Amino acid sequence: MLYDLNMDQSSSSSISSNISASTSSSIVINSLSSSSSTQSTNPDIQILNDNVHKYTTETVKLCLKYKKNLYKIVDKKSKSPCWSIFGLPAKIVGNGYEIIKSFASCETCYQTYSYSSTISTLSNHKCPMITNKSQQKLQLSSTSRIAFHDALSDLPKSTPPDPNNIKISEKEKNLFKTSLRKMFSKFLFIHMNIEIQ
Repeated sequence: MLYDLNMDQSSSSSISSNISASTSSSIVINSLSSSSSTQSTNPDIQILNDNVHKYTTETVKLCLKYKKNLYKIVDKKSKSPCWSIFGLPAKIVGNGYEIIKSFASCETCYQTYSYSSTISTLSNHKCPMITNKSQQKLQLSSTSRIAFHDALSDLPKSTPPDPNNIKISEKEKNLFKTSLRKMFSKFLFIHMNIEIQ
């Protein structure tokens, strides 16, 4: 059965949804006209009535987050950079999907906004998931610098030898150069991997 997702919001036949937080900090979406219930994959979230005709930003977000087998985010082909983060929420119908009109959702955190044609709200979105990943990269980057500094400081300290009395064989020179290259390459690899991700 296909659902009319373009239903006029002022229509008296539209189903109104109430979102309430229960005392156990679980979120419940109640549909006033249905007695059937479906338990979501998250035990703290219970979404009642899959026959939702009137969506809100919150119900779309919850459906995308906890009913992944029934809802998904579809890419929107656009040159605007905000569409690299956002997509159009859709209800999965058979082998296809039906776009839920007038909404756009972040593909990472599922934050959903009302959307008609202007993208100013979408452009101002600060995704907490992306911000957390960037923060982790900064922390890892500074951690690797500290580890490298600690490794250098652990080297034995001695008085510098007299340059006139140093006698090092070619084999020792090559071994030293190879060790130094490996250590430097490893540091660069770790540092560059953190920056690239």
